[in-house]
Amino acid sequence: MLNKGDHVPRFECTTIDDVQVNYADLWQKKNLALVCLSEDASPDAQSYIQELRSAQKALAMHDAVVVVTTNPIEGMPLPGCAVADRWGEMQWIASAEHVAELPSPREIAAWLHFVEIQCPECEGEVH
Repeated sequence: MLNKGDHVPRFECTTIDDVQVNYADLWQKKNLALVCLSEDASPDAQSYIQELRSAQKALAMHDAVVVVTTNPIEGMPLPGCAVADRWGEMQWIASAEHVAELPSPREIAAWLHFVEIQCPECEGEVH
C-alpha cells in the first residue's frame, strides 16, 4: 500500500463519470485527490459519490483535480482516498473497510488546502 511520501504511480483510469484520466497529463500541473471505490452501485457508494459531487467546487478550488474511480490503482486501498501534490508526492492517504467510513469531502478539501499552501523551498528548515 502507498504511504505518505511515496510517489503516485503512473496510472490511467476511467472515472465514475466515464472520463478517461491519464495521470501523466496531470503530473506537475495539478494537485490530486484520488478516491478509489471498490464499487459504485451500493446506496453507501452512491451517497458518498453525491457528497463528492456536491463538494466538487470546493475541492477543485485548491488547484486540484479530483479523480473518483472504481478502477484499481497500484498501491491504493479499496476503498481509499489520497491527496498528492503536483509533483506526485503522497501527502495523505486513508483507507476504510466500507465506503461510508471514508473521509468526508471536507477532510479531503482540508488536505488539498494544506498541500496548496506548502512551500517546497521551506521544507526541511529548522524552526
